[in-house]
Amino acid sequence: MSRWNVGVFGMRMLSRPLRRWLNVPQGLSLMRSKQIPWRYKLLALGLGALITALLMALELPVESLLATLLIGLPIDISVDGLEAILGPIVFGSALLPLVLPRQQLQE
Repeated sequence: MSRWNVGVFGMRMLSRPLRRWLNVPQGLSLMRSKQIPWRYKLLALGLGALITALLMALELPVESLLATLLIGLPIDISVDGLEAILGPIVFGSALLPLVLPRQQLQE
């Protein structure tokens, strides 16, 4: 019983700080805002691309093994393409509120 409580309530406790730090909806609205300088947007997208590239490099051996075993190469390529396009946008928008100075974030 106590294990279940730690599992359920532990995730709730962990999700609050993560929601405060990595706020994707706020980041997407900041990406669309014209008041935010393009330098910060480009920096956030660059960091997002770096994180995506690292994740793709780490999963490459496992993914290629599964693709050869399951003969799912077309699906694997399409998922990689989708990951390469959406990854920097999602990670960049999550990191944009952290990259911005506090003055611009409060405006």
